[in-house]
Amino acid sequence: MAHSGFPHKLEPKEKRPFSFKKIVSKMAGKLGFRVFFISLIFLVVPLILFGWMSYLEDYYFRKKVLFLGLSSIGSGKTRFAEEMIQDKLNMAELLTSAIGTQGALGGVELSKDVLNQMLKEISLQKNTDSAFYQQKKSTGEFICTLSAEPGLIGRKDLFRKEQLEALQLGQSVFLGSDPVEGLKEIFITKAVYSGNNATGIGTLTIGLDAKVWLDWIALVTTAPIHFQLSLQKSDGSVFINQEDRFDAHNAWLFTIDPTYDSETLYNQILATPEGQSYMSFFGAHKRWLGIRMQVPGTSFYLLIHAPADSVSVIPSSALVSRLFNAGLIFLVIGGGLSLLLTIRISRPLNALFHVMGQVERGNLLARYHKDRMGFEINALGHTFNRMLDAVIHHIEEARTERMAREILSKELKIGHDIQRSILPREKPDFPGVSIATGFQGAQEVAGDFYDMFVTEKNDLVCAIADAAGKGISACLYSFLVRSMLRSFASVSDLPTSIVEQTNALFCKDTADSGNFVTAWVGLMSAGTRKLHYVSCGHLPALLKRANGALEELTTEGMALGVMPNMQVQAASVELSFGDVLILYTDGITDAQNSYFELFGKERFLEVVRGTKHKNAQELVDAVLESVDAFSQGHPPFDDRTLLVLQMTEPRLT
Repeated sequence: MAHSGFPHKLEPKEKRPFSFKKIVSKMAGKLGFRVFFISLIFLVVPLILFGWMSYLEDYYFRKKVLFLGLSSIGSGKTRFAEEMIQDKLNMAELLTSAIGTQGALGGVELSKDVLNQMLKEISLQKNTDSAFYQQKKSTGEFICTLSAEPGLIGRKDLFRKEQLEALQLGQSVFLGSDPVEGLKEIFITKAVYSGNNATGIGTLTIGLDAKVWLDWIALVTTAPIHFQLSLQKSDGSVFINQEDRFDAHNAWLFTIDPTYDSETLYNQILATPEGQSYMSFFGAHKRWLGIRMQVPGTSFYLLIHAPADSVSVIPSSALVSRLFNAGLIFLVIGGGLSLLLTIRISRPLNALFHVMGQVERGNLLARYHKDRMGFEINALGHTFNRMLDAVIHHIEEARTERMAREILSKELKIGHDIQRSILPREKPDFPGVSIATGFQGAQEVAGDFYDMFVTEKNDLVCAIADAAGKGISACLYSFLVRSMLRSFASVSDLPTSIVEQTNALFCKDTADSGNFVTAWVGLMSAGTRKLHYVSCGHLPALLKRANGALEELTTEGMALGVMPNMQVQAASVELSFGDVLILYTDGITDAQNSYFELFGKERFLEVVRGTKHKNAQELVDAVLESVDAFSQGHPPFDDRTLLVLQMTEPRLT
């Protein structure tokens, strides 16, 4: 077996398959690539804006060129049309002179053959289609006596209006249809006078084929703009087109004076809404641009129009070349420099990103180190380092604050428990009186309480109070006042004595702390149904009589805990069957809604008046429901406390 002379080759290593998707995903995860991509966008966006502005400039320039071109062409075509019509008028002048001379000699009939032959010669000329003479009779009628077309001989009043105009002005040029063949023509009418030019004896009319005439005018000169011609009557209707598809209603149609300079005309149309619509890229879409010029000596207009899409949306070659060069400068040079800068600038960004990743994983000791090309990133890294120090500090503060909140939460729970314990759990059984209560506690611990109990002397004591301030201190002060009122009520049946002794003892506890409690205390005997009451700076109680009348029960007096030797005044009122006594705190009237409006005393009184046939508990429920509805679900910021006593039996004798 032959052996190869080449050295032994190693087996190639196994190659991994090329994956463009993996490479792109790996690059996309790099910060530098993202910065480069954003920089590239910032390069491309100005390029797109530059291209768009250049394209608009080119687009508007081509529109201007189209307008100026059509204006220049229109001026030339209008002058040429005027010359052609004048040429026919000169020809008609020769014939009218001959016919007028014969008419003056009375020999028109004798020269009919000669004149008919002359009219036939004229009709055979370029662009001319018909020629005829109408003689005016003494009756005012026009009768065709001479014509190149035998079918017109004897016809009466052909284009009568225009013939009368020609006799009055000497000539008339108008648009109309051939009386025999129906072709659209331009008619040039010249008045025929007798030899002494004193009396008009008829009219000579030469008809030009309008379509052939337009084509002839269009072919006289060449132009770089593709255009078409049309004739338009004075009423705005298009008489004839070179092509049938032109529609004046679907065109920007500008009436211009052919004697004006094209630039002046362009500036004039820019000042009109129609001109601005024509020049606007996003303007109303129309298919044509038309220039309208009146042919001198006629009543009709020559329209020079071109398709609007002749201003192609395809950019010109010069614009494409300019955009291509700009793209090279923006993308190649700018993109290359952007790539180099982003690679270097991304280093401190990557370092900061790495530090952030370590912090995310729980390493709060990681710190960013300054980079000489970091610039603002160094400031960001320094701020990040200080933020980490602040976070560590706040963590310690939060831990301490959390412990304080837990302690406060426990204290608040104690306060709520104390406040709940102050309120009576059971209502006393007092003959002829139905008692109902309502209480909605605030978020914070407050100092409201109500109390009702029967003494050993069978007197019903009812009280409602509100301690100043919030928190456990207010709750404890309420607890003290409640206990004192109960104690002194057990040894005295006078409201003044009960309140004065309670105040004296309470002032020893409050000292100069500034804490006080407002209270309303009432005492009623079952035998007499006479209510004795004292108000210590509290809201007046409401007494709703059986007939619906409302009374306020209050006395002059200061709150408990303000002055040790306080003298209080008492008042009394007789209660009857059906009367309702309502005690409440300011948490009812001061309830707010989302607009910070107060529920107020008037709304409270409306609810009380509207519960005529309700029992005591239903009245309490109605008041609390109304307050809840007004507050729109907002939790109370102060306790809402109600105590209602309703007389359910007639007075006992």
